[in-house]
This record gives sequence, structure tokens and C-alpha cells, in this order.
Amino acid sequence: MNLASQRSTRRSRRDAHIDTQGSGGAGRRRRRLTVVLSALALTAVLLAPCAAGAETGTAAVAWGSNLKARLGAGYESNSEERPRTVLGLSEVASLAGGWNDTFALLGNGTVRSWGSNIFGQLGDGTAENRIAPVTVKNQASAELTHVTEIATTGDHALVLLENGSVATWGDSEDGTRGNGESGVIKEAQEMHEKFGTPYENRYLAGELKLAAKVTAIAVAGATNIALLENGKIMTWGGNGNGKLGIGVEPGGKKEEAFAPETCKLSSSPEKKETEPEAGNVACSKYPVEVKLPTLPEGVTITNVAGGYGTGYAILSNGEVLAWGNGAGGALGNGATASSDVPVKVNLENVPSCPEVSEAPHCPIVRVSAGKQIAWGLLADGEVVGWGWNQSGQLGSESTEECKKEQPNDCSTKPKVVVGSGFGKVSAMSVGNESGGLILVGTNMYSLGSNEWGLLGVGGLEEAKFTRVPLLIEGLAPVVGVSAGEQSYEAILKEGAGPAPVLTITPSSKALTVKWTVKAKEVMLRLKIVSEKGVEVAKGKESKTIALPSTECSVEKPCTYKYTEVRSGEQLTSEDGYEVRFQSEEATRKITGTPLP
Repeated sequence: MNLASQRSTRRSRRDAHIDTQGSGGAGRRRRRLTVVLSALALTAVLLAPCAAGAETGTAAVAWGSNLKARLGAGYESNSEERPRTVLGLSEVASLAGGWNDTFALLGNGTVRSWGSNIFGQLGDGTAENRIAPVTVKNQASAELTHVTEIATTGDHALVLLENGSVATWGDSEDGTRGNGESGVIKEAQEMHEKFGTPYENRYLAGELKLAAKVTAIAVAGATNIALLENGKIMTWGGNGNGKLGIGVEPGGKKEEAFAPETCKLSSSPEKKETEPEAGNVACSKYPVEVKLPTLPEGVTITNVAGGYGTGYAILSNGEVLAWGNGAGGALGNGATASSDVPVKVNLENVPSCPEVSEAPHCPIVRVSAGKQIAWGLLADGEVVGWGWNQSGQLGSESTEECKKEQPNDCSTKPKVVVGSGFGKVSAMSVGNESGGLILVGTNMYSLGSNEWGLLGVGGLEEAKFTRVPLLIEGLAPVVGVSAGEQSYEAILKEGAGPAPVLTITPSSKALTVKWTVKAKEVMLRLKIVSEKGVEVAKGKESKTIALPSTECSVEKPCTYKYTEVRSGEQLTSEDGYEVRFQSEEATRKITGTPLP
């Protein structure tokens, strides 16, 4: 898929919401190893944008879609319906899942990322996809440090730094970097040719200072949200459905509204622009102030949240403001129309909690939002939700109709998702429009759709969904949860995650493959990709080795070591290999180089 197609796909979501070959020198032989493993399906055992527990964990696990290796397990596959260990992580403070990428904030204030990187959204200074975590870097190509919070919804990321500033990286098509840039590759090339601007600067974290210190951040699709210590909320990026919250909605066709050249509004003191007429603003390349209503005396904004097109502000009195895309009832105000300024979420159906608050409704203390859906965590540990409910993501069935001929598909006002009888919820995260995760004590539960195996229980049909939370068993105590668009993640308090299904250990003289499931058939195919820099004809100098079928398990893993290096040669970082694992459950792929 080309960049234009990628951007078109991402726009529709936001509205609704390696081949490793080195350049070998003369006389060098470059090889690719292809291992095909066919095995029986794994034994199933029962066992989010981006809430996380406060404790630091020793490891992280992920499950669901593994396209672009978004699970960080060291290989790419269609999906994994059981939690897989994210490689190389420790002291994990929080997780943030996007569309095809995921981020981990570590206890030392640094960030790791993995998955799709086509727009440089992993922040490692490249545009190469990563099958395992890599380090996010600053503009000096050094490790980004002093990070306290991270947010993402796809092809760009936003972090909060200890000094109260923020940093962004990745795609800036809708002005998401907040520094006056917009566009992706083409504009970056033009800026480089005109002004010498480093082409890769958007692939590295760039710091952005606002008028006052930032205390909380969120991302709503292509729009960034920052809460300042003076109580103001600033937004920048796309303004589809008025999600900047500035009172100016974009007009014209959707394609025109999201074009970078229509991004005219600016609050930059160095760049004075004529205030555009209403309906002519698609985005802002610079931070602009949200038009907040007058708050009751003594009431302040304590936090912010973002869905795929909607922004939220949590107030100290337990109320919530919402703005942006109202489809499916995402604003929670009893309607489905969008709003370009914040409106109150209607809390008339939220239960009271007299043991915690004297208010007529129990205060909402945290919001997690996806694509036209939001969950609110109440002060007494219950969870309420509003928006789409086609996959049971709001718990009980709804009684409203937000889409023609789809009855009971939404709730335009908050309704109870997890009641007091279930146990006190300490953390929750809702993913896109499909469902999410909740944490009760150190037990993790999933709710909603099982597409991509998101329920994490294994053995269920993807078409199934549940309105009743399912316990995800077999894991160490869980202290944090995160739900992305098509994959979910969790932080383990102690110990390691499940043993990897497939691992590759390369060295200069051997390539070791280990797998931990019962094997039906194992084949190794060696093919010379090039000889002395010249590509070898297809099928030439290739061979297939059939290995004996064996019983494999976590307790007794199967291992095969390839050592057939020709005399006087060795595997080097310029050689490439590809390992494929096929089973009834999934096809997995690992690519890399023999040497680190």
C-alpha cells in the first residue's frame, strides 16, 4: 500500500475515528534462510487509548492482531489469541497502543516502541518496521529521557516531559507536531531542499513548549490535547467534526478538509495569518485554546482524554466535558451530533455512591475512549460507558438506535458497564470500537468483541463477543492495561510472560530455531539471494531439508541448528534470513540478520 493509500485509510479511521539485505562487497555471498514450520494449534487456556496502572511491572504481554509485528514478540503473524511476551522489556510503567504500533514508558523515563513505522511514528530515527522494542530518540539522536506520560492513536505519538513541555514525532499531515509543519514525505523533502531542514527530523522526538507547563496529555486521532497548569486546554492537529474544540468547524468535502493546504489557523506569534471564516479551518499547525464553558466556582479540570475523533475533560466535581465527533453518542450528551465546543456529558443515569460522594451521581475520575465509545471509571470502582455498543462493549444491551436499521446499537448517555457487584475496578482501557480491558485487584478481564482474538481467552470464534467480562487466566499479577485498535497489552507485576512460541538465535557460525508447540511438519529451505553482488536466478542453489516430526512443548522445546556454512565463510550482518512458522492457528514470520 502506498503512502497516499495509507493516508486515505487513516483519514477514514480518524473520521470514524523486511526484507533485510545488506550491500555485500565483491566476493561476498548473501543468503536467505527460510524455515517453514507446520504445527498443531496451541492448547487454549482461558485467560488498551491508553490507561495504565500506577505500579511498575517487570514484563509486558500483548495479544490480538500481529500485523506489522505490533505485539513486539519478535515475529509477524496475522493474530495471536493468547497473550505473548513483549521482548526485552523490564520496569514497565505504562503502555500505549495505537493502530499498528505500541509504546512502553519505562520507570527510568525512557520510551520503547515497536510495530509499524512507515511514517516514523516509532521515533527511532528510521521508517523501518520493528518486530521487537526499540528506543525512542530525541532530535540529537540520543535516547529520549525524562518522559512522564505517553499517548498515541496511530501514526504519531505525543509525550509529556518532566519540565512541563511536550514532544511529538511521526506523521504531521494535519499539523500534529505543533511546530508549523504539515504534510508527510513530500513536504519533508521540499523543506529539506528549500531550507536544509533535516529530512528525518519527524522520525525523532521534537520538543514543543506551550505558554504554560503541561500537566496532562491525550491524543484524539490526528489531534493532540494538552492540559495546562493554568487550567486551559490547548489542541493542535486535525479539526474534523470540530475536535479542536475551538468553535470553528471545517467545511467542504472531507478530502478537502483534511488536506494540509487548508490548515490555515495559526496561533504562532511569528506567523500572523488572517482569521479564516467559519467553515474554512481543517486543522491547526500550532496549539490553539479550547473554548471551555465557565466552570462552577472551585471546580477545575483534573485530566484529559481522547478517542478517535473526540476529546474529553474530567472535572474535579466528577463531571465530564466532551467535544468533537458525536456519532454513536460519543459525546454522551444524549445526542449524536458533533460539537466544535465542549458540552457536558449527561450523567443522569450514573448511579450514586454515598459512601464516596454526596453528589447525585458517583464522580467520574478517569475516562478512556476509542472510536465513538468512551468508558468512565467511577470513584467507587464501577465503570460506565457511552457510544457504540454493537459488540457488547457497553456490557448490557442498549435500547437506542444510532445507525439506521441497527437497533440497540448505542447509548447516547452513560450507562453501567461494570457494576459494584463485580468488584472494584482500579484501571480500565477501551480500544477503538470493539471492547476493552478492566483490572480488578491484579486480575485482568476482557469485554466486547473477539475479533483478532482480542478477548485473550483462546479457542473462540472471532465473530463472538461477550457482554460479561471474561477473566484472562494464566498470567502473573497484572498492574496495568492498555487497549489499542486491534491489539491489547498488559503489564505484569513480577516474573516473565509466557514462553515465546518461536525464537531465533543467530550467530556467525549457526542459526538456531526453537519452537514450543507440537510440530506436525518442519522444513528448512536455504536459498542464496545473491553471489558477488549479482542476483541469483530464481530457484538456483536452493535446497529443502525435511526434519523429523517431534513432540514439542514449553517444558521440552524443539531445537534445530543450521550450521552448513561453506568453508572459509561465516554469516554476517549483511546476510539476511527469514523464518516462517505455520500452524492451524497462525502463520508467523521472523526476518533479520544473523549478527546483531
